[in-house]
Parts: sequence; structure tokens; C-alpha cells
Amino acid sequence: MLPEDLRQTGVVVMQAINISVKNKSGEDLLDPANANGIKKFKIYYLVNGEKKLYFNSYMDAPLGYRIWKFPAKEFYYLNVLMDGGIGIHETQTFLQLGDSPALDTLKAQYRTDPTNIIAEKVWHNDQLVWKMEDGEPAFEIIIP
Repeated sequence: MLPEDLRQTGVVVMQAINISVKNKSGEDLLDPANANGIKKFKIYYLVNGEKKLYFNSYMDAPLGYRIWKFPAKEFYYLNVLMDGGIGIHETQTFLQLGDSPALDTLKAQYRTDPTNIIAEKVWHNDQLVWKMEDGEPAFEIIIP
């Protein structure tokens, strides 16, 4: 049996961000019923200086994202699993929306210790869009 000071009592992992995607008219571009909505997404992590398409068959969201609608909300979210891990304090995750070749950048700042990974701040294309004090990790992208 492990000594008391080495036992883990729990793990907290908070490294996902919820993104709503709308056009200038306020139309939900993630709504599956929207014929003009975005249907394709890709998530890339920066690995050894190169952007690598994310895929992990062991995850609930093997492509690094899922789309869902919260019961209390009127719109859908793109829930993105940002890059991170124990001992990693800053990461960059890249998001490709639809067929556009452009990549949006998500930069995350984490507080980590031996058992926890907690996002404290998130930037979208170099603009601070969320900090822990804001509550729910979420922000909105407006597509022109």
C-alpha cells in the first residue's frame, strides 16, 4: 500500500472549452438542422513544433471535439478538448471550421500539480476570451 502522502484522493481535469459559433445574424452554425451550418471540424495539437491532427480512439470524443446542446441554452456548443497535461502550463490547440483552410488558435494557460490539470485562461486568436473567474468555460465565435 502507498504511504498516505503519495495516495491520490481524486483527479480534476478541466481542459475543455465550449464554443458557440454564429453568423452576424445570430444564426447558430452548429445546429444540425441548419442547412447553412458548419458540418466539418478538425482539431490539431502542436507536437514537437508541428501541427498534428488530433485522434485518440480511447476518448469519448476521439476527434477532440463534440457538439452538444445544453438543456438550458438555445444554441449548440462545440466542446473542444484543448491540448494539455500534467506539468504543462501553456498550450496551443488549432481549430479548423468547415472547409476553410484557416486555422483558429486556442491558447490555454493551466494550473497543474501532480493530479490536476485546470485551465485558468483561454485566448482565441490572441484575444483573451475566458478566465476562470468568468465561470463556465465558454465563448462565442462570429463568422462573417
